[in-house]
This record gives sequence, structure tokens and C-alpha cells, in this order.
Amino acid sequence: MSSKVRSALVQSFVDLAAANSWDYPIIAENHPQEPNHSGIWFGLTYIPDIPDVATLGDGGEDEVRGIFQIDIFTPINTGEKEPQDLIDVMRSYFTAGRRFSYNQQEVVITQCGRTDGFISNNYFRIPLSVIWYSRLIRTINT
Repeated sequence: MSSKVRSALVQSFVDLAAANSWDYPIIAENHPQEPNHSGIWFGLTYIPDIPDVATLGDGGEDEVRGIFQIDIFTPINTGEKEPQDLIDVMRSYFTAGRRFSYNQQEVVITQCGRTDGFISNNYFRIPLSVIWYSRLIRTINT
């Protein structure tokens, strides 16, 4: 079920990119695509925590929380306006309380913000963390 949570988050980002006509490459974990070395690209990372028991019994729920990290990679010395504008759009989209779903699995956003950027593999990398939680229905095999 955690794969549905990941799919809901990735799909939400793909939908955001399409709605804004962004033509930047999006590279998710274990993806063979190479980034565009002359322009901006996004790296997506799904970082779930270990689920906690929320309710007991067959059909009970486990609550899982985590981070959906969106890294904005921009070529060094190309300015900061464009990546900052992208961050503003993403922060306006991934607002606290917003819900996304995939195959009936719902994900709720609780926070969204960026941390300090840094140089990584000849790019300036700005991490944007989308904090989320979801309830997973547990089944007991007998």
C-alpha cells in the first residue's frame, strides 16, 4: 500500500508540472533517464517512516508519515529567480491539509518548505520537502 502513497505523491507533482506547462525533466528514484545538463531538472525522492499502529484489529489502520523531497537542480551561475519562482508555485500547491489520492489511497500534506541550497554534481541543488501522512488499512491473514 505504501506504493500507492508514493504514486499519489509522484502523480500530484506530475499534475502540477503539466498544469504549469513545465518542460523540465523529472527524474524519480532508480530512473535511467539522464538529466538535462544545460537546464533545470527535478529529482523526486520518496522517504517514508516506519508505520505506527493507529487502530487495532483486522481492518485496522497503520499511520505512516514521511517526506516527499523535490530537489530542484539548476546549472551553477544561472541565477536564482527561476528556481525561486518554481518553489513559490510548489509551496502554494502542497499546502497543509491538501489531499491527494491514488487507487483510493489518500495522502494528506501537513507541511512544505525548502532548506538551504548547495552545490551537488555541478548543479545548485535546492531541496523542497513536502511532509505528509497517510493511513494504511491493515489486513490480518489467518
